[in-house]
Amino acid sequence: MRVMGEEEVEASKTAALAAAQEKRIMLIKNDDGYAGVKRTGPEDRPFQALIKGMLSTTVLGNYVSAEAAALAYAEHKGSRLSEVT
Repeated sequence: MRVMGEEEVEASKTAALAAAQEKRIMLIKNDDGYAGVKRTGPEDRPFQALIKGMLSTTVLGNYVSAEAAALAYAEHKGSRLSEVT
């Protein structure tokens, strides 16, 4: 397992934000960063996207950047801009 460099993290962040804009998906921010994102997991993918239910939690995956994890969460939840505007 290797630690991601700043360039790789920045590339992941930029790609996730561009994909969210292209797909018209809103990444939801909260006090901790992004909704559905937790900083945990392996050093090479420290951000985890997860869906919390009443009785269980579903892990969507581990990601290089918080933005990439937030995109996975938003895509799963269906957070389309057209639904909120």
